[in-house]
Amino acid sequence: MSLTLESIAKPSPEILKHAWYSLLAEKPQTRIREAAAHLGVSEAELLATGCGSQVIRLDGHWPDLLADMHSLGSVMALTRNDYAVHEKHGCYSTLAEVDHHLLVSGAHIDLCLLLEHWAFGFAVTETTTHGPRHSLQFFGYDGLALHKIYLTADSNIDAWRQLTGQFQSHEQSPEIGIEHNADSAHCRLPPTLPAAWQPDVTAWQTATDTGASARLTAQGFRDLMQHLAEASHPISLLVANPGALQLHRGPIHTLRITGPWFNVLDAGFNLHLNETAIARHDISDYTVDTTQRQAVVLRDHGGRTVMTLCDYSDDASHDSPFWQSLLATMAERVP
Repeated sequence: MSLTLESIAKPSPEILKHAWYSLLAEKPQTRIREAAAHLGVSEAELLATGCGSQVIRLDGHWPDLLADMHSLGSVMALTRNDYAVHEKHGCYSTLAEVDHHLLVSGAHIDLCLLLEHWAFGFAVTETTTHGPRHSLQFFGYDGLALHKIYLTADSNIDAWRQLTGQFQSHEQSPEIGIEHNADSAHCRLPPTLPAAWQPDVTAWQTATDTGASARLTAQGFRDLMQHLAEASHPISLLVANPGALQLHRGPIHTLRITGPWFNVLDAGFNLHLNETAIARHDISDYTVDTTQRQAVVLRDHGGRTVMTLCDYSDDASHDSPFWQSLLATMAERVP
């Protein structure tokens, strides 16, 4: 039986680590996010119990650390919220500061990082059946994961070791202080971003502020994605949380449904969407530079935006005829 923590107000890192290992012994496939929820703690608190062994706590001056991320070469960037996981392979080549945000671009990477929400960072080495897996992981003040960077077979492991040593914190305690009143689950996107980001951010924000003109059924969303994949039509797909916005711009190809998960499984892009958590597939109107456009907005049962899907074409000033026709054909009007 796994150790229960219900009777312990604040378990020590040793007790927490023992409870985690007991849970893994019962259910070896349990991911750390699920284990943390089961044990009633944050993911960052659970991960920190590994400090001193396979986890290294990092110094909190994130812009300097991220400025050296290009040395890793091609990596996998992961940004998620409660119900959508967005994974992109590419390079952190170019960084630009805009207000309090850091824009990251490179080969197949488009990120906006809201570093004021970043509280904790760790370098992690996990033991897997395929050998060690190295990553850099960043969390909010409430301990929820905001952004993770995983090394791949094409990454520079020596650069990762150098980066980890350079930014290793003097504080390596397995216990961290969490602000339980922080709200990493509620995503507020920045209002001022470059023009290339405006359609996606405007669609997300408009979806938050107003209702939908039409909707797709759950099957209609699947059909939409299938039509997009068959046509290799480029889209812009955004998943966000309070600390990171991550885009996929381009076509999608390989779709697969596994249990509750709707998956895009392409060579450089993976999406994992928990369909059971999606209450509505809205078609929302939004305006960019006086031009009205339409986005598909997925909302959870609490009305929060999980993901947005926009048209992406050479002429970004308006939606393509293919996108307009597809939505018009598949939409169900909202009474």
